[in-house]
Amino acid sequence: MRYKLLLAVFLISISAKAEPDYYRLQVTRDESNLYDVDGSKLVIQTSMCFEYAIRDPAVLVWEHPGSWDNKLVFLDREGKSKGSCRVKRLLAESSL
Repeated sequence: MRYKLLLAVFLISISAKAEPDYYRLQVTRDESNLYDVDGSKLVIQTSMCFEYAIRDPAVLVWEHPGSWDNKLVFLDREGKSKGSCRVKRLLAESSL
């Protein structure tokens, strides 16, 4: 009986989906698949992203490290999505 209770708790815990966080920011493309977050030392590494950006508005959708649902959504001047790319990871710029 105890094993069934533990199994039920485990199944409930893995089926509960955490909601992603949304961050509005401005990004500038540094090089292929690397986008600097303006005003910070954060760099977003994407996967196969071909969006060119110079201080463009964007939204970072972040669920958790390693999630396939993490993405960078590029916005047009009206705030509508004009494309998105999968985010591989977040990096911190070195001050050296």
